[in-house]
Amino acid sequence: MKRSRASVLLLLLVLVLCNASEGCFLFSGKTHVAIWRNISSNWLPVRVHCFSKDDDLGNHTLYGSQNFEWSFCNDVVVGSQFFCHAWWGNRNGGFTAFAAEKTRSPGWNTWAIKDDGFFYTNRRELLYLEKMCDWAA
Repeated sequence: MKRSRASVLLLLLVLVLCNASEGCFLFSGKTHVAIWRNISSNWLPVRVHCFSKDDDLGNHTLYGSQNFEWSFCNDVVVGSQFFCHAWWGNRNGGFTAFAAEKTRSPGWNTWAIKDDGFFYTNRRELLYLEKMCDWAA
């Protein structure tokens, strides 16, 4: 009995230490979100404002192919959510950059803001983009 209890404690210690290296609690894992400007015209910037219920990440102005990214530990109890709003010339639109209860994955959640809307991939690079929503009408 003592041996199995010690094994369980050792396993828990290993799990805690593995996630501690990322600064996250036990099973949460670190999540990265990147917002890329992928607009055909370089002269007009994209302004982005992202926030959660606990954190306001501020306003970011992106030129050329610049990006804005952040990392966080997912809240395993209530689930993390981040929302973003973007402006480009006379267009604007919003999207959910990360929602724990949706299909967004721990690891990378990358968004490309394009002329025709907002695109998502679960990779760090802008590969295999899927259109998620349009600019507001």
